[in-house]
Amino acid sequence: MWVETFTGLRMKQFEGLLKVVRERGGDGPRIGRPWYLPLQDRVLVVAVYYRVIQRLRPFLAIEPVSRPVDVANRLWIVDGTLVLARDRKVDASSRNYRFSANMQVIIDADTRLVVATARPAPGNKADAHVWRDSGLPQHCQGVTVLGDGAYINTGLVVPHRRRSGRSLLAGEETDNAEHRRVRARVEHASQRQRGSWALVSGSSREGWPAGGCPCHHRSVNDDQRIRPSKVADDRASLTSFLDYQRATLDMKCQGLTGEQLKQKAIPTSGLTLLGLVRHAASVERSWFRFALNAEDVRPLWPGKADGTSAEFHVEDADVDEAFGVWREECVRARAVASSFASLDDTVTCGGVTISLRYVLTHMIEEYARHNGHADLLREATDGAVGE
Repeated sequence: MWVETFTGLRMKQFEGLLKVVRERGGDGPRIGRPWYLPLQDRVLVVAVYYRVIQRLRPFLAIEPVSRPVDVANRLWIVDGTLVLARDRKVDASSRNYRFSANMQVIIDADTRLVVATARPAPGNKADAHVWRDSGLPQHCQGVTVLGDGAYINTGLVVPHRRRSGRSLLAGEETDNAEHRRVRARVEHASQRQRGSWALVSGSSREGWPAGGCPCHHRSVNDDQRIRPSKVADDRASLTSFLDYQRATLDMKCQGLTGEQLKQKAIPTSGLTLLGLVRHAASVERSWFRFALNAEDVRPLWPGKADGTSAEFHVEDADVDEAFGVWREECVRARAVASSFASLDDTVTCGGVTISLRYVLTHMIEEYARHNGHADLLREATDGAVGE
């Protein structure tokens, strides 16, 4: 009765599905908490999840394009997404995760819907290599497809690269800015799909928990941060250290009530954990979207008449809204950063020339300084300590 109610399958159909999964090796090594369940229970969980996805397709950016579009006017964006995985036949140790698979995803820039995905490849393979072997290029005939700097020499439209000793031409900088603007549109769809894959795989190890971004309801001792690699290149090191600092601020807020997040350590200071989260959202928005991507964005929390920043005035602030806005800005910031072909690509903002390298380095400094504040605030709130 429960099988039919939750999966829509008759018992005989479910037994047939279970048989096929078992015959194809689905009852393999049970690694991790979700996979200690018996095979029939695991199949039931995935079947229920699949049915939910089918019902919510229009809301999850995976509904097929329903309106006809002239092929010549289509604009697709491809991105390689690293997904935490358990299948040792597919996954591999990569620069960001202990074990992951590379999923190539094509998203329509207009509808923001997923057009196609490829079969997973080992996570240590470069996007350009995985793209060529994915079989997806043959489905993109006649369609303009954008990729980031990792897809050079693949026939896709990629950003101009700054060569040693030569700055980008004005036209090339304009092209790159437009390229970043278009790519940023679909980052949300990509992030939602990444969260869905993580939920199905239950792959929670050193990284984010299964199901997507971390929330502020876990214990401060539940350290699920992704530790930066000790042998990564410059770009991977900077981006992974920034994500580590972001995760540290999130961890410092875990397990606290709304009132505790608004609590001051000392009467003479206006700093609170919630104020730091709101400040982090503002900084992400300012440096990545306004400075690097030249977006016309307004401050999230305009300054007060007395000249103080409203983001630190949290007496009437909505906790869930603040965390939601912060995570949204982090998603957009990653999209902007990934659209730059090189760390040394520059933009001009307010008459000042800045590079992606400078912004990433400054953001690490910004978070590290405020995470020191967060250490003290958390210890003053409930005595919890930790790195």
